[in-house]
Amino acid sequence: MVMRISPAFCTMANPLLLWAKSPAKGQSDGYPLLPHLLDVAAVASKLQQTIPCPVPMPCSPAWVSALVGFHDLGKATPGFQKKLGRDSIPNYPFLAGAPDRHDASTVPLLTTQLEQQGISRCDAWLLASAVGAHHGHLIDSTEQQKAGRSVKYLDTAWHEAHKHLFTQLLEGIGADGYPTLSLEKPQQAVFLQWLMGLTTVSDWIGSSEALCRWDRLECSPHTRGWTGERCCAEARRIGVPRTRGDGPLGRCRCPVWILVFPAHAGMDRHCPAT
Repeated sequence: MVMRISPAFCTMANPLLLWAKSPAKGQSDGYPLLPHLLDVAAVASKLQQTIPCPVPMPCSPAWVSALVGFHDLGKATPGFQKKLGRDSIPNYPFLAGAPDRHDASTVPLLTTQLEQQGISRCDAWLLASAVGAHHGHLIDSTEQQKAGRSVKYLDTAWHEAHKHLFTQLLEGIGADGYPTLSLEKPQQAVFLQWLMGLTTVSDWIGSSEALCRWDRLECSPHTRGWTGERCCAEARRIGVPRTRGDGPLGRCRCPVWILVFPAHAGMDRHCPAT
């Protein structure tokens, strides 16, 4: 599965400064959050071919992959970034005493993003709770409420990062429409349990050392290198022609997406055989 991200996103350096994993030995920067979300979504896309949902799904397979990818949206929070050993990130104010449980933070953050897509609050919360439980257990209401109270006080920069990450993953996968959970409670329960299991296994595979490597990131060995200029160089490499139009991407006519994570095409090497 090949995923693409918007060239406009590459000009927004700040969201790409957020980490999913702490630095590996010999590295000064951690593995970025966006590639990790894409990795796990790509694994989920492959696994759906091996372990299909036992009941009719309330959305397309692409949307399921997106939901799985959103599992770590809670890592885009000051508490979790500090847990990785970071004392500051440019333009991202840190809150003293912010909770560091990213799985719990994913639930309110993803619920909000899904609601903004037109999904009912009840469905949004159920879906967010299922993928938030990617460590193998549901998050109790006390932890969810604690995380929910904290995210309300985050600076605008953090909320913008959540929106950008959500949008880029959703559009990069090509998910159309939105999920509507079945009114049949048994069918709904089976889907949510399957989604929770799919997310857990996809995250386990997507977090392996085989995938969380800097050399898989094509644009630059450093997140800070993700600039419009570099995106244009990549666009030219894959045959996107120049135009005379001005713009932040250096007069490069990019279609809608620029391919920056071709390694996802080889995701089947890390997934169970079909």
